[in-house]
Amino acid sequence: MRRHGPDHKRALRQRDLLRDYCLSAADLQAQFARFKRSGSLSFSIIQGIIGESFSKGMLWRLKDTAHHLFDGDSSALRSESPASPAVALDWAIGFLFHQCIIIMEAAYQMQQYRPVARALGRGALLAQAESARQDMDSFIERAEILLLSINRLFCEYLAGEENNRPLARFIHDQEPLLLMVFKDLHPRLLESIFGARREKFFLEAAASLFEAGRMERAEQAVRRALAINPACRQAEELLKNIAASGLSPGT
Repeated sequence: MRRHGPDHKRALRQRDLLRDYCLSAADLQAQFARFKRSGSLSFSIIQGIIGESFSKGMLWRLKDTAHHLFDGDSSALRSESPASPAVALDWAIGFLFHQCIIIMEAAYQMQQYRPVARALGRGALLAQAESARQDMDSFIERAEILLLSINRLFCEYLAGEENNRPLARFIHDQEPLLLMVFKDLHPRLLESIFGARREKFFLEAAASLFEAGRMERAEQAVRRALAINPACRQAEELLKNIAASGLSPGT
């Protein structure tokens, strides 16, 4: 039986951190785009992204994962330079979490009180309700700046993690999600992790797929690695292992 040590646990936490961030960021981006189109966003969706102390949402779990990873028993913050990407990323994720709480509260006010103020037609009340719309503009702008900063920090924090197999598998399997969240920074993210050896990305993903018994997809990933570097001996070896596995394609 294969045993996994502390390094594997850290690799999983790094993958989980990126996964939870991407899922949270995609939902937030959708709500921010909705607000820019219609002037409103869903309080219930924002609340679901955040959650509550007894039922944490994705963003809350992201914040906790960051604290465990950067301030846990194996990687205490005191061992990091104050200027390190890890410290900055932990801080930015915490800032984003609390900024989204402000957005959630503002969304509730807009959803509950703005229609009533309009119906009453009272000038002072309506003016206050409309000012909430302007406040939301600034709240969302700050959150979007944080999202962009976090994207850049991930590029720094994950630099050189080319041997993180769970991370490579996630990036490979969830490419549309990564593109949606990182946009123009997506190539920079891949380059920071895998450097000039872009085939390494597909090799690590293929190895993970092989371990999971997903032979057809593993072979596809290996052949993409070979398309980048036809002389890659590691890819050729993995192809032989796939062929010798005895599992038919699609299993």
